[in-house]
Amino acid sequence: MTGATTTARSTVIRRSRRRSGKHAFLFLAPFFVLFLAFTIAPIGYSGFLSLFTEKSSGLGLGGTARVFNGLANYARALQDQAFLAGFVNIAVYCLFYIPVMIGLSLVIALLLDSAAARAKSFFRLAFYMPNIVPGLIAAVIWVYLYTPRREPAGGHL
Repeated sequence: MTGATTTARSTVIRRSRRRSGKHAFLFLAPFFVLFLAFTIAPIGYSGFLSLFTEKSSGLGLGGTARVFNGLANYARALQDQAFLAGFVNIAVYCLFYIPVMIGLSLVIALLLDSAAARAKSFFRLAFYMPNIVPGLIAAVIWVYLYTPRREPAGGHL
């Protein structure tokens, strides 16, 4: 190959990569727009609202006014014993729940995959059944809804 051919080929490759990047952005743009609108924006707005407090006057009949409170809401929450007790409860729950669930899941998976386990097919079916039943029920209901002159009790109209 000559130097001119190599240069032309690399130019074509660069243009192709630029075009594929634009196409990828077009496919990804709806996700990022929805992610921004329904995840990031509400989180930002709730963070903004957390810096304010609402004050009411006149026994609540005079309406409420939003007053900037800064980080005082966070300071008050960190001094609340019930709030801190909630963190302790979650920590204890995670400390026991996560290892037990991962351990039991691992044991069950190994038993279902082992050649020495008895009734392996029964347990596979038993574990898979909760995933099958809702779809099956929905399919049966839709069949009765869309089949003319059919009723669920087995008779005909």
